[in-house]
Amino acid sequence: MGSRFAGHSRYGRETAMSTSQRYLFTREGIASAAGQTEPEIISLRNSLANHYQGLEIGLREANRRFLTAVGGDGFARGCHTPSQNVGGELAYAVPSWVSVHDHETRTVEGILTKSKITHEDFPLRPWHAYYDWNFYLRVDRQYTYLLSESNLHDYGGGFECEWDTAFLPSWAWPQEGNRIWMIGRWIYDCGHPQAHGHKTEIHPPKAFASFRTEVTQFAANSEPTRANNAVLYIGSNGGY
Repeated sequence: MGSRFAGHSRYGRETAMSTSQRYLFTREGIASAAGQTEPEIISLRNSLANHYQGLEIGLREANRRFLTAVGGDGFARGCHTPSQNVGGELAYAVPSWVSVHDHETRTVEGILTKSKITHEDFPLRPWHAYYDWNFYLRVDRQYTYLLSESNLHDYGGGFECEWDTAFLPSWAWPQEGNRIWMIGRWIYDCGHPQAHGHKTEIHPPKAFASFRTEVTQFAANSEPTRANNAVLYIGSNGGY
């Protein structure tokens, strides 16, 4: 939302922005969450720009859409069942993914809850050059719309992002607890349908940044200093 909506307050700028944001939500008639006396507020800073409809949607509609998960029907987008193919389990995963929406690129932000190499990939082209690095995110609430019903009910609300480690250098591998920003292809994972359908993922990303606090030796300092570091990697490989 930013400071252009900030009002005047004797408690300072942070309170002014918060109060102003709450006022805007109330004015737009955005309902309170169950058990709350004030409207449930999500962060919209940069979110409208990240949504494929951008600034075409208003504040009330943005609040509704950002907090609503997408359905899990990957079959409607092109995922196959074993009965549709010859080849058993291999055919079950071809295609291994389908885009959730025709406008397939999405941005997501959140906290990394797990970070690891998977052992389940088949490391031969055209599926993989090597094993994927899996990012598991707890997304910021304004990115709830990227989750499917399967993410919410079958995977505990987690959101997985995968990038082939053949194209992801080791210095860019993130660590659990890092704050993550990522942009890439928004897909249904066709190979693992669950009770509530197919889960959604970013697979693969084409850029991501991880933010961490760690000890750093700066040239101008005699001793290491605690610092906030950002690691950014952008790559065109990975099947994009």
